[in-house]
Amino acid sequence: MFTRVDAPNNAPQTIALSASSVVENDDGATIGTLSAVDPDGDDAAITFEIDAASPFEIVGTTLKLKDGQALDFEVTPSVDIEITATDADNASSIATLTITVADVDEAPEALGLDNASVDENAVGAVIGTLSAVDPESGALTFTVTDARFAVDGTTLRLADGVTLDAEDPTPVTGEVSVSDGTNTTMQTFDITVNDVNEAPTLADGVALADVNTDFATEARVDL
Repeated sequence: MFTRVDAPNNAPQTIALSASSVVENDDGATIGTLSAVDPDGDDAAITFEIDAASPFEIVGTTLKLKDGQALDFEVTPSVDIEITATDADNASSIATLTITVADVDEAPEALGLDNASVDENAVGAVIGTLSAVDPESGALTFTVTDARFAVDGTTLRLADGVTLDAEDPTPVTGEVSVSDGTNTTMQTFDITVNDVNEAPTLADGVALADVNTDFATEARVDL
């Protein structure tokens, strides 16, 4: 009499990914195709799973970022994920794969001005200090398009010989650009012109009338 002995089922082996990098900021990007080897010869029946809380998902055998998900090189230059491969007989194995995030030269961010007001009639007055953030921590250069303004390093000021008048109702704005040498970000700032108590002036064509004064009486005459 013979006894039939079935060969033991072996879990999938050699879990692999056809590509293992993704460009940062690429929403829902496809990473690559998953594969594994079934020692029992049924590779096509292998299915793959990943933690539901992961920003990644598996569609068939394709590993991708979920829609609305992207990676940031400056925050996470690489990420490890666990992939579970299961064969037709429910035997499974787990492998940890590393996804590399490729850096992209991003435009400067958070362009700001720490003060946006200036006194009227102040020739060439300093307005405030400009700031911005380069995600790659590169050097930044600030410029302004309006000829009434100038930028010295990070200082925004009125150009030489220029003053502003609070009595002028025209809104004052300045468009500032910041560049990392490759990418440029622009921002328009509203500038408030502070009113200053100015001495009275005579209107054009108006003259003071002659005033006769008896200096012997030391009388005071207000003009």
